[in-house]
Amino acid sequence: MVTFVERYKAVWLWIAQWAVLLSIFTPLVVMPDHLIFPFVTPKAWFFQSMITIAVVAWGLLMVADQAYRPKKHFLNYVVLFFGAVALLTTITGVDAHRSFWANHERMIGSFFTLHLVALYFVATSVFTTQEAWRRVWKMFLGIGFLIIGSAIIQHWKPDFLFGGQRAASTLGNPLYLGLHAVYVAFIAALLFFEGRADGSLKERWQMGVLWLLVILSFIAFVFSETRGVAVGLGAAMVWMLAWIAAAGRKRAYRWSALGLLVIMVLGIAAVTLFNQHPALNSIPVVRRFSGFSLGGTNANRLFAWNVAIDAWKDKPILGWGPFNYVYAFNQKYQGTQLVHNNFGETWFDNAHNFFLDTAAEQGVVGFAAYLLLLIAPLVLFIRGWYRGHIPLSAMTLISALIITHAVQNIFAFEQVSSYASLFMVLAYVHYRAVAHASASRADAPRKSLTPGVTQAIGGALIIGGAVLLYTANVVPFRANALMFNGLNVLELQKDASIWFGIEKKAIELGGPYTDHVREELARTLLRIRVPDGQRSAMVDLFKYTIAQQEEARRRHPLDPVYTMLLGELWYGAYFIAPNDFPRGIELGDQAFAEAIKVSPERQQLYLLWAEHVGQAGLFAKGLDQLKKARSFAPHSAFMLKLYADYLERAGINAPERAYLRWLSIQLSPSMLGAVQDELISFELIKWVSARAGVDRLQALLTCAGHDTGVACADPSFENTDYRPSEKLFQVLVGYFKEQKDVERVRQYTELAQQQYPGIILPEVKVK
Repeated sequence: MVTFVERYKAVWLWIAQWAVLLSIFTPLVVMPDHLIFPFVTPKAWFFQSMITIAVVAWGLLMVADQAYRPKKHFLNYVVLFFGAVALLTTITGVDAHRSFWANHERMIGSFFTLHLVALYFVATSVFTTQEAWRRVWKMFLGIGFLIIGSAIIQHWKPDFLFGGQRAASTLGNPLYLGLHAVYVAFIAALLFFEGRADGSLKERWQMGVLWLLVILSFIAFVFSETRGVAVGLGAAMVWMLAWIAAAGRKRAYRWSALGLLVIMVLGIAAVTLFNQHPALNSIPVVRRFSGFSLGGTNANRLFAWNVAIDAWKDKPILGWGPFNYVYAFNQKYQGTQLVHNNFGETWFDNAHNFFLDTAAEQGVVGFAAYLLLLIAPLVLFIRGWYRGHIPLSAMTLISALIITHAVQNIFAFEQVSSYASLFMVLAYVHYRAVAHASASRADAPRKSLTPGVTQAIGGALIIGGAVLLYTANVVPFRANALMFNGLNVLELQKDASIWFGIEKKAIELGGPYTDHVREELARTLLRIRVPDGQRSAMVDLFKYTIAQQEEARRRHPLDPVYTMLLGELWYGAYFIAPNDFPRGIELGDQAFAEAIKVSPERQQLYLLWAEHVGQAGLFAKGLDQLKKARSFAPHSAFMLKLYADYLERAGINAPERAYLRWLSIQLSPSMLGAVQDELISFELIKWVSARAGVDRLQALLTCAGHDTGVACADPSFENTDYRPSEKLFQVLVGYFKEQKDVERVRQYTELAQQQYPGIILPEVKVK
């Protein structure tokens, strides 16, 4: 008896092949008018859906014919080990749910990793000929042409296809574009050399198209201005040229490669030494290097790297769990290290270094698994070249591609499209290094399962695949689309009740990302201004949202975001309806205190808490939170003024308030307009008439590099661009004239004239 599984074997093969081929379309999938995170979520769900279909068809193939089962080989074991470690560390980590599913913004949890592993095994099983792989790469290059073509257009027309300051195409991030462009360039070069070797490139136009793709890809890479990919590509080119110079078959090739290698090394040296030169600085990628510094966001990334190292030390064997770096960052967050842009916050969910991410999240076991994933194909291809199975061109191009990918991950992280491309290359490595030595399908023995077992397994595969496809991809897609639709309704119709109904449907759908829907519900509710006549409806909305946020907090107790939002919700509910939420302030305080226990130095928590306390009119109480926040940024103009504002609203410490506002101007002249009137007020003059106040003013001059005989008030001001204001000199000169201190008057008059030639120093009368 021939079962339906065996009868339609050709159909299963066709489905498996085309599902994998269609997964190559992943980088093109963008839905900006339907989904939140439109450059990430649709890509992941599309890729996972295609691979799920491919796995079901492949499973049916393996039931029908054992020739489609994976064969024993080192690379297969490496990939299996990689997937097994992801599952193991998910179980042992601090948040298994987050590890397995990740979040809407990244989508690369262990669930996605398993799909990558599945892609590898399906591709190695159903693409087993040179022609089959040529079809794969032609599809890849066709999609790549659309991506790099749109990127080039974006460069000249920034508003084209969701463009920005730097080209990103449909990938949504210039970094992702840069790496994908390198993939397209190297695969195009691979097809060119392979076609030349076996005679399949018979027409000149075919060769021209491939080299055109290489050139266009390089142009798109330049327009992406990605430093990490540039460093990776440089390392890869050095590797490739060194191999050709040492092992090229023709003398002309060796000498040409050596010459190019020398030129490249000199070029790298020139860029390093003379990157400020106008000619070099006109090149987009070079310009990005010339603007590099260890301050700002780069300093934050260095701090994130250190956090990853510390996190690995805490859990060295199996780590915190995939995608759980955020929990280590929350615990080890240092407000003094991450203060910039007036307390603009940094919520790192990765270290911007995938190797350190892996070490922190999966320990030495996961780090070893990832290294093996990158090193194994290099070893296989080098060995294959040495034994004569693989030409030098293929060995150098594929190994250079993997090196580029690996090096750029020192400065970045994996994402949906790049990860999928890497595993497709791994499958190709398997074909070139392994499949040529395998037995042909015609000679492979058949399965000897009974018809009943065969049909049962086949039916289970189809049903299980359908259930997985729906629950893991369709349901979260619908929930995300409902979230987006709800926000549009709220923005256009201004009707909170309709929006609430839509968001509630999204939560009721369930799915793995329900907590992210709850988070978005809370954030949006906190932004809504209560419409007239809808206060009772808002009470119900707050009750529901608070309950949902409580559930999210319960599921993720180590994530301060959910607890922080809960605190904001309790305060917001109290402001809307104090009679319905009489304990709103108390419960809000409890939630903020719990969030701070999780991340004790996260200044945003203190600021938000103080903000809500201030809205409640409890300004004296808010000073407690602001004082802690100030400790992380003693020279923040924003914090100084905010603290002064709370002092004023609390009705206390007027002299100090004036001084703080005046000091904020010294640090940030842009704040002058906000407090100019108070600068010349009697309040400030009165305060500085006290000797302690004068000492503080002199201390600021010391910080600015002047010898006043008083120690610098804040050493963090030393050796900075701090410049004393004219007002400081006027006040000090006036004070010491009043005190008849001739020597001090002379000293500060000279300093004032040095700083401000022509400054007017009137006889200031200090009362």
